[in-house]
Amino acid sequence: MVGAYHERVSRGLACEIRDKIVSLPGHTKRSVELYGSTRFHHLVGAPGKEGDESLAPRTRVGSEQWPSLVVEIGYSESEKKLRRDARWWLTNSGGQTRFVITVKVRKNPLRLTMNCLKMAPPRYNLRNTPPTVPTHDQSFDIDAAGNVLSEPGSTGLRIPYGCIFDQVAGDPPDIVFSFEELREFALDRFALL
Repeated sequence: MVGAYHERVSRGLACEIRDKIVSLPGHTKRSVELYGSTRFHHLVGAPGKEGDESLAPRTRVGSEQWPSLVVEIGYSESEKKLRRDARWWLTNSGGQTRFVITVKVRKNPLRLTMNCLKMAPPRYNLRNTPPTVPTHDQSFDIDAAGNVLSEPGSTGLRIPYGCIFDQVAGDPPDIVFSFEELREFALDRFALL
């Protein structure tokens, strides 16, 4: 059963993302719709899946519209299961889900690990390989002191504008969380334990 801490981490991250979107030029809180943990099915009669939090541009209408971004939180789940969940969203949404953030919270030692996945061309192009596959994009490991570790050259969590919005005109800015913002988010969530 999902507990209050799990919900506070997932809802907190979704609200942080929405706040970042609202700060972009030309956007308001109505630019995106928070879907929460709505269940989606990729085939009629097949078991569906609920993300812990998800959102989509407000321009999507109708009951068959999937979220463009999904957040999956793992408190008791393994990172392997979180990666499997992320791949499910990216491969079963017909291209509508374009970015998944997984967050694994560990209690001992206290740390928060964020991984981002999106669809990208495969590393190796073999026969019958789809044009895009779920691909690891970014990762961040934040310890109890707020130290943020990431890939060399990273400047923070970057969500491409086109991974959230369906219509992209010009060169809109991406949604970016600096290391300091990631640190603040993690420390704030740790304080809730």
